[in-house]
Amino acid sequence: MTTAGRIRECRTTAGLSQAELSNRLSVSRQAVSKWQSGAGLPDVENLKQMAKLFDVSVDHLLVDETATDRGEVAMRQPIDLASMQPYTIPGKRMGSRAHAAVLAAYPQATSVWALARSQRNTRSQNALEWIISLFSDANGFGIFGTADALSDHVARYLVESANRQLLVSVGQHEITSRELGERITGKKFTIGQDSFRRAVQVR
Repeated sequence: MTTAGRIRECRTTAGLSQAELSNRLSVSRQAVSKWQSGAGLPDVENLKQMAKLFDVSVDHLLVDETATDRGEVAMRQPIDLASMQPYTIPGKRMGSRAHAAVLAAYPQATSVWALARSQRNTRSQNALEWIISLFSDANGFGIFGTADALSDHVARYLVESANRQLLVSVGQHEITSRELGERITGKKFTIGQDSFRRAVQVR
């Protein structure tokens, strides 16, 4: 089931028409129609209001079960990260808009960890770094990892919600989440070419 289907299902279960739902949320009926047809997604505030109205979690509305079964992106949500108020972890000095975004998307999460990520080289990248180091004065080792770190502007989180673990990526304009097939218990773990480490507990 898609997000559009979830919204339609929850609305009908609650016995509300599109017009009644739009009135409750203070949006146009056309907006509700777009959400139900899959032509658009509600913003974070509307999702939170619907979750409260339907007595479900935000991720219940967002997770696409057919995508989860294939191990693909389970949720994709547009955001405007620059407009968010930074969230400061108790005891820390600086706040983070990415922390605020993930907490808004998963208000009922039981655990949220900010992750540190590094990318492992492929065999061809390792070979190229070795060749660069062999035939030049420059130290070629680590160039791909450095380039990846400099170009990566996405914050990543390990989120536990409703007995599920999600790998959540927060960018400037979008949050994407993927349900993990195997439970992560250690401080460090690897998915594909990416190595992750639990850095800071946000919740």
